[in-house]
This record gives sequence, structure tokens and C-alpha cells, in this order.
Amino acid sequence: MNLSSVGFKERYKRRTGFDLLQEFYIPALENSSTYDRIAGYFSSAVLTEASSGFAKFCTTENVRAPNPKFRLIVGARLNEEDENTILHLEDPETQISESLMAKIDLMRDEEDYDFSKDRISGLAWMIENNLLEIKVGIRFDPDSGRIHQHNEAEFHSKLGIMSDGTNKISFEGSVNETKRGWVANYESLVVFRSWMKEENRVGHHQEDFDELWDSNGLNSDLGVGIYSFSEAAKKKLLEKFPPRKPQDNEIDWAKKRREYLHQASRLGQKWKNRKREERPIIPKSIPTPPPNDKWSHQIDAMNWFLDKDHANGVGIFQMATGSGKTRTSISTVKEAISRGIVNKVIFCVPKTLEEQWAKELSEHYPERGGTFWWRSGRDDHLTFFNLNIKGSVMIVSHYFIPDLVEYANKKRRDVGNTIIVVDEMHHLGSDKYSEIGLDDSESKVRFLPNMFDPFLLRLGLSATPWSEYDDGRNQMIVDNFVNLEIKISDIGDDWKTHFKKEKLVFYFGLEDGIKKGILCEFDYVPLDYTPSAEDFQKRKDAFRKIPPNVPKHMKSKMGMILAAQVFKSSREKIPPFNTWLEKKGNLERCILFVSDKEFGRDLTSHLAKNHSIFEFREFFQGEDMHTLKKFANGGLDLLIACHRISEGVDIKTVDTVVLFSSNSSKLETIQRIGRALRISPDNPAKKALVVDFIYADGDESADVQRKNWLTKLSKSRRK
Repeated sequence: MNLSSVGFKERYKRRTGFDLLQEFYIPALENSSTYDRIAGYFSSAVLTEASSGFAKFCTTENVRAPNPKFRLIVGARLNEEDENTILHLEDPETQISESLMAKIDLMRDEEDYDFSKDRISGLAWMIENNLLEIKVGIRFDPDSGRIHQHNEAEFHSKLGIMSDGTNKISFEGSVNETKRGWVANYESLVVFRSWMKEENRVGHHQEDFDELWDSNGLNSDLGVGIYSFSEAAKKKLLEKFPPRKPQDNEIDWAKKRREYLHQASRLGQKWKNRKREERPIIPKSIPTPPPNDKWSHQIDAMNWFLDKDHANGVGIFQMATGSGKTRTSISTVKEAISRGIVNKVIFCVPKTLEEQWAKELSEHYPERGGTFWWRSGRDDHLTFFNLNIKGSVMIVSHYFIPDLVEYANKKRRDVGNTIIVVDEMHHLGSDKYSEIGLDDSESKVRFLPNMFDPFLLRLGLSATPWSEYDDGRNQMIVDNFVNLEIKISDIGDDWKTHFKKEKLVFYFGLEDGIKKGILCEFDYVPLDYTPSAEDFQKRKDAFRKIPPNVPKHMKSKMGMILAAQVFKSSREKIPPFNTWLEKKGNLERCILFVSDKEFGRDLTSHLAKNHSIFEFREFFQGEDMHTLKKFANGGLDLLIACHRISEGVDIKTVDTVVLFSSNSSKLETIQRIGRALRISPDNPAKKALVVDFIYADGDESADVQRKNWLTKLSKSRRK
């Protein structure tokens, strides 16, 4: 073990990929006894990529025992909510510790199964064996005492010092202690070597590190705060991830894996249809870590999508709200890219969810090769296609899908190595019934046969992908996102059940989520009401809008749908609600879904006048998102909302949903009750409540069908 024998260069500039690891980082680790590091941020993925270096580093003599071999100071990078909290605390240490513990919780149990948990176990092993100690740093203004958010002033020093007991090297540059920093990014390093008469520079770096390491709390001279990784956070990490010593053969295994998977790459391949035998063949899945049973459906979904005998890269995740569609899709994308099947990804998402998707990608795909956006009047998408950076991501709102499809069909070669993921795909569909008010999609984008064919892999996401009445739209979805040429009209009315049974989609429903304990159990309270004479007249007027050329078998279904649309605004629902509320006494952590702003205003007046309920807010289309965030954070107990809140809102503390507005489609109902069925970390015994309004107009009415379905679903119990 001798650093001076390695032959380090003075400078490593614009080295990418595996070279920087092999030429500098791993040799330095293998020949070092101690390692001190300051980084803007840290990722445990670096342990996997440099595992051979860490394996040898962990076994060398610790010349500064009993102090740890590896001392790491890393920027806290708290989320916005945490940062806003600590801005107003005299002592932020407790909040930082709680934030770290919460993030450890999220690594597996609450939201997702971590497909790379072994690297976390390696980190835990180093902590348990006193080889690694972590401190976190934040920036603050010494004059005002105000703590800066990370987007205002990053904890951005990036230097490292390694020692073999006699010789030392130090380095500084742009590299963070992350997999992306050492593997993917264009980074540069300047290296100083004590045996080359550069010991003064090395000594200065050591002094800089020691000054920060020895700081405790806020240091006014430096304008930083340094806090220890709390014992509680260490304990939680060790409990959740059984320590596992880093192995020195993981790099060789990774090389062989990439070489094998490279043979499966079919980049740029074109095809005219999607018969299984004519699709590019994806190799069988490489074994994954044993799944946590609670979240095993996520691994099943990923393997289903990449299995040549099932989706073979063209499929739909029909997964219940709260079951992890977003993160499962990100994990699937990462796996497809790591196998060399595709090189980059396009996420098509509703405009209102762009920010949430960017946040999820930042947290769960930090090693991606950059994020691009399709924006009006700009050419960022051309950069995305032309640079062809591995792992690069482009986010496209649904509004720009027509432009994207037009580009893809003209420039097939540019998108032939791309996976496209369409979130909330039920918004996209034909406008066949829009003139009579039956179109339940908010988007004006129409599906065309095979419009997404230029993309090598295609993944659709929705808890409710199918229209209740528009089989033309449903066929277009099948044409674009099912890996089989099939006409739903040839199957019959039970085609949706057939799709589930034959695994033509990956299905994980509300009942599955409740049984697994991912979603909570709920009680269902149906309240009877009778529409007014005015409501019945509105229904008659609506029936006149049905075109005369509509087939007979569709007229009754369309009539039922139109009746539901009229009656969802009926004020006759308020009296039975008033009676029920008087018995219940109060509403807490509740969302009341209404048909429109006018109904919401009437309900607002009623609650204030008859129940003295004033502590609530309204959230309608175009309202400030601050209201929604305030409700999510517990600042409000009651929210009156229209349909725009139905998707993309992660509010785990909602206990009650009141469905003043329900149409004939399960789509909206599933989205809405899903708000209340999310498990709350603060209330593991949570049981939700769904209040509904029923007009029993025959056994086939939309209300009766919904009542029967929700009654049955409410009997689901956790196994």
C-alpha cells in the first residue's frame, strides 16, 4: 500500500465513464488508509461503482484509529419543506436529523422498494464498523443568521484527502461523491501529491477539512453549519438495511453484465407493426435482489414489461393510485437503459405534474444524463436528440405530444433508441363525443393508430386507462400500447377482464393494494337522495343532444352517462349530507369533491351558516397551488375541490372523501377515493371514509353500479 507508486497525474480533465474511476479513484482508495472528503452531495450508488476500491480500502490499516477511516462532510440538500422549517429554528440539528430519518424510511417501506438496496447495505456496514462517519453541512448568513436554502447557496466545497500513513494526496474539482460524478459527468480534478513537493497544498486542504470537521453547529467565521449524522439516524439505517461488506468482484460482474446486455441492443430498429414475433427481442430479466413482499408487484411490473414473452417493451401499468406507478416506471426505465436496450427516455406528463415528475427523477434517478424540456419556441428537444447522451431525460407536457409525434415520425432515426412513458394516459383520446359533453379526457390530443411506433419501447401509466363508452379511443390505446395486434370488438364486452387474465396489461388494483397494506381499508357510506324536477328537466334536455346516428346499443349507455353528468350538480344532495354531518359532528382531513365552482360556493355558504365550519379553503381550476400545499402540510383540515385535484396529489393524511360529484365512469371515482386510501406514516391504523350520494333509478343506473362496486371494495381487508 503506497500512494507514491501509483503514478497519479497532476490533472484529470474531461474524463468520462469508467476511466476516471479506474485511473484515479479506485487506485487511490486501494492504496489509502484514510480518506477525508467534502462534497456538495453524496449518493450511495458510488459504493457499487467503486466497490473494488472500497473493499480493499476497508481492509487496510487505520492509521488514525479509533477515529473512522472515512470522514465525509456532505451538503444537507434538504427538501423545500425541511428547509422552510429550519429557517425559523434557533437549533436546526433536530430537524436535520428527522429529515435524514424520514429519507431512510422512504428508501423502502413507505413508497418504494429500492432495487439497489445492496449498496445501502454496504454503506451501513461501513458505519456499523466505525469505518465511515458522516456530517452534514448547510450554509447561512453570519450577519442575519438566516440559513440559506440549497438553491440559494449550495454547500459546494469539493475536495478530498487520502493518506497511506506516510504519503498523502489531495484533490479538488467538480466531482461530487456520487455515481454520476465519478462515472457519467464531464468532470475535472486537480491532484496534489505530498512526495512531489506539493505537501503545502495538501496541508492546506487538510487544515480546511479539519476546521469544518471540528465545527459544531453554526460557524460564523465560515458561514456554515456542521452537524453530526445522529445516532437515531444511524440506528434506523442499520435496522432497515442489514450491513453487507463491499465485495471486490462487483466491478468485474458489472463489466460482464454490460457486455452480455450490449448484444441485446437493437437501437434504431424500425418495424411496421407490433406482432410479438416482429418486435425486437428483449433478453430475459437478470435476477434482481429478493423483493420486499409488500412492494414485490413493482418488480413484477418491471419484469413483465421487459419480458419478451409478455410486454416485450410495449405495455401499460394499470396500477392503483398510491401503488407506485411513477417510481416503478422510473426503475423500469433505468433497467432498460442499463441493459443497453435504449439510450434515453421521454416522459409525457400532464402540465400540472411536470414539477412533481422532475422532483421524482431528481430523487430516484440522480445518475441520469441530464434533463431536457420540450418548450414552446425553443429547441431544447433538438439538443436532447442530437447529443444522444446515455440516460438523458426529456419531459414533455401532454400539450406538446402532437409536436413530439410529428417530429418522431419524420425523424425516426432520432427516436429509435428511446423509451417513451406516457403518464395519466387516460387523458389522451378521441374527441368523438366531445360535442355532447361525454369526453372525460381533459386533453385535446387524439390517439392515432400506431402514432408512437417510432419509439423503440412504449409504456403507458394509468390507474384507469379505459373509457367506459368510447371503444374507438380504447382501440387506439391498444394499437399503441399493447404488444399484440388485437381488435377488442373481436373479444366482446368482457375484453377488459380478458386483458387482465391474459396479462396483456400489468394490473394492480385498489383491492390488491388494500390486501397488501399499501392502501388503507375504508368504510363506505351511501346517502340516498332524489333529484329535483329541475334536475329531471336538465336530463331530458341533455338526451336531445345524442346524435340520431348513434347505434342503438350505445344510446342507453350514453343516456346513463348524461344523467350522471346532470345529477352530479343536484343541490338535493345537501339535505342528506346535512343530516349525516349533524350525527358525525365534524369534518377533519376531508376533501369534498363538487362538480363546479358554483356548487362549491353554495356548499361553502351552507357549511358556514348551518355548521359554523369556517376553517376551510376552496381549490378549483386555476386556483393557487399554495392552497393545495397548505392542505397537504396540515395547515387546513377541509378542502372543497373540483376534479383537477384528482390526480398527482400525494396527501397521505386525508381521512374522508365526500363525493358530491360522481360521474358514470370509474376513472374519476378511483382517482378521488385514492386520495383517502394512502397509508399515513403518522397513523398506521388509519381507516378511511368514503361518503357517496345515490339515486336508485333502476338496477343499471350509474349510481347503483357505483354503490355495488364500492360496497364490495370496502369489504377488502389487509392480509
